[in-house]
Amino acid sequence: MINRPYRKFAGRCYQLAYLSLLINPEWQLVHGSTRGANGSTVGHAWLEFDGMVYDPVLDVEMTARDFAEQYAASTTAIYSVQEATRATIKFGHYGPWS
Repeated sequence: MINRPYRKFAGRCYQLAYLSLLINPEWQLVHGSTRGANGSTVGHAWLEFDGMVYDPVLDVEMTARDFAEQYAASTTAIYSVQEATRATIKFGHYGPWS
């Protein structure tokens, strides 16, 4: 089970996913897209580890397969905690970086 140091915050996925990664460094940060509430594609960030996904905005943990199917998730980039920290410092924000 992942540590959750915050309440739910819609619209802050990149920040919340990065902060969750710092507390759970064995996970990987994923930037990509999901299907939004109105059916459009939106940029999104979540964590993955050992076939599981944690979405900090929805505060849900599920299998990567279920997440991909339920939210039409598509991966753009995957970062380790070290790579994500370097990118955050380099760009001055939590993402997306590509």
